[in-house]
Amino acid sequence: MQEGYIVRTAKDMFVYFLNDMYSIESATLSLTRDLANKARDPEIKRDLEEHIEETRRQMRRLRSIVRRYGGKIAATKAAIFSILSIGSNAFQWTQTNLKQEELRMLYDGIMIENMEVGSYKALIAMAKSLDDMQSVSELLLSLEEEKAMSEKTEKQILNYLKQAA
Repeated sequence: MQEGYIVRTAKDMFVYFLNDMYSIESATLSLTRDLANKARDPEIKRDLEEHIEETRRQMRRLRSIVRRYGGKIAATKAAIFSILSIGSNAFQWTQTNLKQEELRMLYDGIMIENMEVGSYKALIAMAKSLDDMQSVSELLLSLEEEKAMSEKTEKQILNYLKQAA
C-alpha cells in the first residue's frame, strides 16, 4: 500500500493497520535500543537486548504479511513515528535521577508491551475475519512474545519496588 492510498476494502484496512503496527514496532525498536544503552541492571539490559531481537522478528513477520497482500511498508510513517517517540522519551529521561530512570524504564516497558498486545489482538481478529490463517499464525507468534515480555517486565517492576521499599 502506498502512503496516501485510499482504503476501500477489508484487505486494504488490514494492510493499513499492519503498517500502523510496523510503525509501532519501528518506534519500539529505537526506544528499546536507547533503553538498553541506558540500562544499568544486567537483567533489565539482557531483557531489553532480547526484546530488540524479538522486535526485529516481529517487523519481518509484518513485512511478510503486507507483501502477501500486495502492499508496501509505509516507511515514512514508520520513520516519523520513531523520531517522535525518541524525542519524547529523551525529554522524559533528562528529567529524572538514576532511581527514577530505572523505574521509568520498567514503567515504559509495561506500557509499550501492553499496547502491542492489544494491537496484535486486533490484527489477529482482522486476519481471522479475512480467513487468513497463515497471518493469524504469524501474528499469534508476535502476540505470545509480547505477552511474555510484558509478564517479565511486570515481575521486574514488582521486584524493583520491593527492593526500593
